[in-house]
Amino acid sequence: MKGSNPRTRARVAPPRVGAWENRSDGSTGERGGVGRWVLQTALFLAWRFRRQLAPLAAVGTLVMVAAIGHAASTGMAWAPLLLGLAVAAVVGLNAHRPIHWWYAGGAGAVGLWVAAGWWLGVGHPVVRVALLVLAPTAGVVWLGHHLPRARVEIIGGSRRPWDWARWRFRVVHRHRLRSVIRRWPAIAARAGVPDAAVRRARTTWGSDEYVAVVDLGAFALKDLQRGHARIGAGLHAVRMTVVIEPDDDYEHLARIRWIPEGGNVRRAGRGEEADVPAGPEIHVLDNEPGAESAAGKVAQRRERLRAATSGIGDSVLPADELARMAGVPTGWVGRWLPRLAGELGLEETAGGWRRSTAKQASGGS
Repeated sequence: MKGSNPRTRARVAPPRVGAWENRSDGSTGERGGVGRWVLQTALFLAWRFRRQLAPLAAVGTLVMVAAIGHAASTGMAWAPLLLGLAVAAVVGLNAHRPIHWWYAGGAGAVGLWVAAGWWLGVGHPVVRVALLVLAPTAGVVWLGHHLPRARVEIIGGSRRPWDWARWRFRVVHRHRLRSVIRRWPAIAARAGVPDAAVRRARTTWGSDEYVAVVDLGAFALKDLQRGHARIGAGLHAVRMTVVIEPDDDYEHLARIRWIPEGGNVRRAGRGEEADVPAGPEIHVLDNEPGAESAAGKVAQRRERLRAATSGIGDSVLPADELARMAGVPTGWVGRWLPRLAGELGLEETAGGWRRSTAKQASGGS
């Protein structure tokens, strides 16, 4: 029989549910309705780009609240103002980062705008102008916080071409770090952490080491460490010098430190030990005791740095070497050392940092 042949049965099998078919009126469509497909696609896109669409959704919600409140009772216009000021006070009292102050000011401004729209109506010229000013500002702040662009930091470089060595250092390493940022999505995918994204990449004058601050996304630090060999290969790092550790500021960030090919890594001669470690070097920093707050952490690291620099004498040391001597993160030293140099009695020279001449003179006298 014709139906007994498996190949024939497969060939005459009915179409699957949801397949496209010709309708009786000559049109084509998907079983279940085109409207359902459009709705599913719209919901998928809204969820996929929820961070980008959040400012628009917030503006629409606030306009609707102000319009409904104006139509219902203008005498209650004080309510959103009090709510906005209360939220601003709570956020401001608990702020410990600059972005929190932006959110506190935004909450107060939103409460004031909704109160004005509630009282005067969203069609009032003053309310419209205020919306045209507040909405783009809030959108830029929001997107800058939640979708930050990767930054390249060249610590110790110069923007002045007549300072040739530092200017050339900045130009060369800025180009290399930007190349790393462009290649990172492919590197992360091969390492098994496709959602991880580079937030900052930096290097320091006098150092051969690169540092990338990576947002782990949906992954954990151990996932990043598991793929360190492929990450090192993708970064063109010198063999066995990739170090992955938690970031010193935020739990969801990690730092990748590596020495790129072409760095001034001393090779071993006969009877000497190489600067390149013999085995995988993966470090996980322990929590520092006594540093419950940001201020406590800074004070503790400052004292470590003071103790480490007190005995360097006339030596000139780069920032990463000082960080290793003090046992504090390299990126933190690069950011804070210019501010603490006067307090620590240091001055910057062509090769790094050394004890300031005034400090030495006062100490010798």
